[in-house]
Amino acid sequence: MVVCRAIRRAHHGSHDRVQKEWFYHRLCTIWLYDFNAPSLSFSRPTGGGPAFGPLISFILAAAELVMAKRPTPDNVADAVVRERKEREYARQLSFFFARERQQGRRWPPSAPG
Repeated sequence: MVVCRAIRRAHHGSHDRVQKEWFYHRLCTIWLYDFNAPSLSFSRPTGGGPAFGPLISFILAAAELVMAKRPTPDNVADAVVRERKEREYARQLSFFFARERQQGRRWPPSAPG
């Protein structure tokens, strides 16, 4: 579900944007599940400056291998924030569907008559 929402969100832009959203989504998934990272977190200096941290470094290193123009650390941080929001939305939606199932409701609800 998170993948579908990331692609839909990116479709408001160009084809290149869809590929970048997919790229960031996949790298965040690798970060969480293959590297067993506890979260999608990064830091920002208190006095201002670019985002930093292991996740940002990982995504920038991967981007350097496949992108013609390397994204800035802040672009990567923005993509990570979008990904975190989408994952939280999917988590809350799964709670909703679980509650509906527990109460014996089907989704989507059947039309009457």
